[in-house]
Formats: sequence, structure tokens, C-alpha cells
Amino acid sequence: TSNRNGPWGVFTINADGSNTQGIITSRQDLKQVAVAPNGNLLAYTCGSEICLADADGSDRRTLLKNGLPKDHLAWSPDSTRLAFTQHSSDGEGTSVYVVNLSGNSQQLVQNGAFASWSPDGTRLVFSADGEEGANLSWYDLATGEVHQLASQMGVNTLVWVPPTH
Repeated sequence: TSNRNGPWGVFTINADGSNTQGIITSRQDLKQVAVAPNGNLLAYTCGSEICLADADGSDRRTLLKNGLPKDHLAWSPDSTRLAFTQHSSDGEGTSVYVVNLSGNSQQLVQNGAFASWSPDGTRLVFSADGEEGANLSWYDLATGEVHQLASQMGVNTLVWVPPTH
């Protein structure tokens, strides 16, 4: 994202720096762009909402609109769901959620932030809020169980790496 031409926008550019093209522009604070693994969709924050568009910027639509700020967008490996961090109404905390692409099924994971999907899409790893600081945890989407991996471990970027054979 950039505001190089005025309003915030999503741009494409060739690797050699040529052919810069704006594909989405907005007067809102447009940031946190995430490309779906299948390459067909873009998810991005537009103001305090989550918006979707086709990869070429067409068919723009609001996925989730509730007025609370959202960030740290993460696509499921099969490109059917989106994990994100939502800030509380008092601005004091954050929670991790998962939403389907119709926006009608939103699942609360737990208080925390910075979710990353397992390669098979069955679990999320995230930084969970704890009494004595952040805890590294994982969430099983099928059972809803949360498992703590490490305590008092503040993180702001998580990547789930598949095991090597």
C-alpha cells in the first residue's frame, strides 16, 4: 500500500520498478494487504473494516464491518478463511478471530494477536494475552482448544514452517 499519488491505494509494480499501476484507491486508511494463497483475492483493511477484492482490484466489497479496528490479516492455506486481530472497543486489548469469506461466520479464537495458519489449515499459532505477559499458543480450529507453547514470550510476527522430511 502507498499514498504516493494522494489517497491510500494498493499498487502493482514490475520487479524492475516499471509499470506502477494503482488497482485500489481509498480515502480511508487502506493498509494491511494480504494476498490469498490461490492468488485470486486481496484482503485489506479499509479504515476499521476488512475488505476484499479480486486480485486485479475489481469486485471490491466489505467483508466485515463493525467499527472496531482490525489488522494482522492472515489467509488460510486453502484461501477460504481469514484470521485477523481486532482491537477492543476501549482500545485496551486485542483478540484473534477467524472469518469465512461471506463474513457471516466469525469465530473468536482468544485474546491475543499475530495469528499464523498451520500449513494444513487446521490450527493457528498466535500470541495470547497472559497475566504476566504474552504467551505463544496454538488453537485447534476443529475442537476450539488452546494449547500454550511458551509463556512470557512477546512476539509480533509468527510464521508456521512445515516440517522438513
